[in-house]
Amino acid sequence: MKREFSDVTPDFIRKTTQENTRFNDFLWPDQWYLHDTRSIDNVPELDMRTIPVWNMGYTGKGIVITIMDDGMNFSM
Repeated sequence: MKREFSDVTPDFIRKTTQENTRFNDFLWPDQWYLHDTRSIDNVPELDMRTIPVWNMGYTGKGIVITIMDDGMNFSM
C-alpha cells in the first residue's frame, strides 16, 4: 500500500462570539456526559465535569481540532 501526503485546507472555519454561545439546545437534558443529573449517592458521577470549567472562563479559544479519515473500511 502506497501512502502519500497531500496538503489540505479546512472546509470551513466558524468563529463564535459570546452572543451565540448561550445554551439553546433542546437535547441538553439528554446530554448526560456533559452534566450528570442522577441523584444516587453511591454511584460515581459520569459526566466530563465541563460546566465547572466553563464557569472558570475556559472557552476553548485557540484550540484547533482536526479530523482525519482515510475513508477506508477494513472490515470488508
